[in-house]
Amino acid sequence: MKVLFLALALVVSCAVAKPSVDGLSISLEDQTEIKPVLPLELASAPRKWVCYWFGCIWVPGWWPGNTTAAPTTTTTTEAPFVCTSAGLFPDRDDCSKFIQCQDAGDGNFIEHSFSCPHNLFFNPDTNRCDHPENVPSCQV
Repeated sequence: MKVLFLALALVVSCAVAKPSVDGLSISLEDQTEIKPVLPLELASAPRKWVCYWFGCIWVPGWWPGNTTAAPTTTTTTEAPFVCTSAGLFPDRDDCSKFIQCQDAGDGNFIEHSFSCPHNLFFNPDTNRCDHPENVPSCQV
């Protein structure tokens, strides 16, 4: 029971106290001073004290402004297919599909999507569904 009380007392003193850092030690308002034992090369490293429910720990390598932001990722998406001339065109995402663009007669085109039979790919060289080995653009 004494151990539990001691842990709770540490939590209260760390959570309520406002630490002030002086060199390699930290002093709390209740005059408790914590000094880490460090190898010489770590003595000048940036550091931070972090208090958890079980007590305070020293975190080396941290300093305000010394953090790195997460890298941003940019996703580019290809514009959807738009018929600009009459003919047959391969689907960009699925080798077993193709698009027929039909002239509407008013400068616009009507788009129709089709699928090849099972295990066949659209071959843009022959404008027919063909065996996968005959469609080099769909080889992995």
